[in-house]
Amino acid sequence: MAQPDARLGAAGSRWGGLNSWCSVFWALLVLDLMLALHVLLQVYVGGGVGEAFGYFQPPIMAWALAGTVYALYAWRRAKRTPARQGITDPVTGLFTMDYLRKCLESERQTAEEMGVSAAVVYLDMANLDQVNHRFGFTVGDIVLKGLARLMAAEIRSGDILGRAGGDEFMLVMPETTPAEAGPVAQAIQEAVSRYRLDLGKRGVIDFMECRAGVAVFPAEGRSVEEVAAAARGKIDSNSEQAATPLHA
Repeated sequence: MAQPDARLGAAGSRWGGLNSWCSVFWALLVLDLMLALHVLLQVYVGGGVGEAFGYFQPPIMAWALAGTVYALYAWRRAKRTPARQGITDPVTGLFTMDYLRKCLESERQTAEEMGVSAAVVYLDMANLDQVNHRFGFTVGDIVLKGLARLMAAEIRSGDILGRAGGDEFMLVMPETTPAEAGPVAQAIQEAVSRYRLDLGKRGVIDFMECRAGVAVFPAEGRSVEEVAAAARGKIDSNSEQAATPLHA
């Protein structure tokens, strides 16, 4: 499954634009067809091509044809862009928790049917509260976007990374054992620890840390809620530490 680009930020609704361009395209296409039919009719009755075209002002015909081409281009471009509303987080561009739940349910069914395990990694961005308190929520959002890019760069093809809410993220890893999930989670933790944002006179943010917990289907839960809670609980059990070593 393709991971959304963390640089996208707010994806916005694409369906509105798609439907708008669809309407424009079809309206202009109907106009073009009417023009073409009129020209053919004039030719058929013996008026000649030149006389047939003479009924229309050339700028009008040129506008209709050019508009149709552009509307078709915009419609095809909008169609190639997935509808993101309700699927991606507006701050980070990663998947939302609602979408992750659907992915987890799908992986639960696959795990049961095929007898394989699926891993869930819960990720807590430690010290984000410090960023919000010292520098404001706008800077906090910038940090979240940067961390999202770093985490997305560390996951495997097919893994599904999303924002669970606030400073927490969740990674769904299909057909993955705890031993396979551990190194990925560790790589994410190391990438987060390397994050640095220079704010000039306001200071430097280079103190971000990531706490991680790993749980798997079906050993640690038979439902989406159970396995997600198991992964989250491994973070909670060590919340007194500034950075929790990975538990799998």
